[in-house]
Amino acid sequence: MAYITNWFSEDISVVSLGKIYQHLENRDPQAAPMLLPSALIKKISMRSAWPNPQKESRRQEGDTRELDQFKLAPRGVAFTADGRYALAVGYASGTLFVLDGQTHKVIAETEPVPDEVDGEKINGALNLRHIIISHDGQTAYLSHMRGDAVSAIDIPSLLREIPSQRKANEVALLKDGVWNRILKTWGRSNKTFIRVNDFPSEMRGMRNYKGAVARYSRAEPNTIILDPSNRYLIVSCRASDRDTKGYIVHQYGKVDIIDTFTGQLVISLVGGLAPTALATSKDGRVLVSSGFEDQTLHFYNLEKILNLYEERLSRLNSRMN
Repeated sequence: MAYITNWFSEDISVVSLGKIYQHLENRDPQAAPMLLPSALIKKISMRSAWPNPQKESRRQEGDTRELDQFKLAPRGVAFTADGRYALAVGYASGTLFVLDGQTHKVIAETEPVPDEVDGEKINGALNLRHIIISHDGQTAYLSHMRGDAVSAIDIPSLLREIPSQRKANEVALLKDGVWNRILKTWGRSNKTFIRVNDFPSEMRGMRNYKGAVARYSRAEPNTIILDPSNRYLIVSCRASDRDTKGYIVHQYGKVDIIDTFTGQLVISLVGGLAPTALATSKDGRVLVSSGFEDQTLHFYNLEKILNLYEERLSRLNSRMN
């Protein structure tokens, strides 16, 4: 099975990969590509139990669209290691959903993620954009696009919250400070949110897609992945700015690599125009980032970057000992 989040229709498509593979095996290689409706098993409707009062407050003059405050714009989704559950994020609602991977139903939704980072109140900032789960299934990492931050949660703690709050065939609403109970700290930093709002000095003077000198007011972390060793979190940051009407102005962004053991930034790499998709080679030697607005792929020597970082850590530890 594959789960595909649908941003505008507020649902998740459940797709049978088995039927797709079977079709490919039996397909005439000379035949034209075709739609395969039978591969779509069902659609899971997604609606948040929590309203988002800021949607109306952000309406632009002359905007007559329906801004349904209960819509969530589902974005990232990931299965737990055993395939029993899937976790999906609501971009607009700032809530995290738990789905049953066998029945394909929503069984729980958290309250909105807190709006505070290191004691600083950022109203509506900590929405959810993307999610990835560690290979051991114990930790889920989240990107917070409006809050310029990433976080990590303890999956067993999240799943333990569900039985006590769920009634038969109803969605369990996980509230009363659930985020304080599931958020993990990053190493010895004691921080639950890692900010990614600093930029490499090499980006000074770079220009946005309009040709003007870029202003880096927002990092806007987007896609996140883990390297094959499962230690390093890689974050694409679109580094957007806003014009006088509040619309996005894309510019050259960055790709951050964070040590999940310590919460420290390993390196911040100059990326393409609005970096988005990320991937690493299976051997962990190469990192690739896509430029959303300039149709480019950027290749980085990940093996060299991490070897230099780990050598420096080893020297520092030797001095301390």
